[in-house]
Amino acid sequence: MDARESEARKMARRAHEKLNDRLFTKEANRRWYRSCMEREDPKRLVELAYAGNPDALELVIEYTKGAHRAGLKVPMELHEFAWEYLWCRGKLPAPPGLVPWIPAYATQRLGN
Repeated sequence: MDARESEARKMARRAHEKLNDRLFTKEANRRWYRSCMEREDPKRLVELAYAGNPDALELVIEYTKGAHRAGLKVPMELHEFAWEYLWCRGKLPAPPGLVPWIPAYATQRLGN
């Protein structure tokens, strides 16, 4: 093995180690999975959300918000999911405490 081949192998080994540190982590895998799911059909996202996938549920909510703002027609499955998820199952209860739309200064006492 000559010096040039040895140097090339060494550089390839360093590059492979750096890529392993960045690409093959839990966060990188999650980003890749999320980017693949973002390209999915809304009907498939609804199926995944019914199955209990939290990423799919979040993407369905984002999709419906964007479709509403843009005035797009959405599939019937999305309407059915919204009815079942939001109205039949009910929204998650809010944590006890102040109403979120009341600013903090409105609840403080004013002077003595």
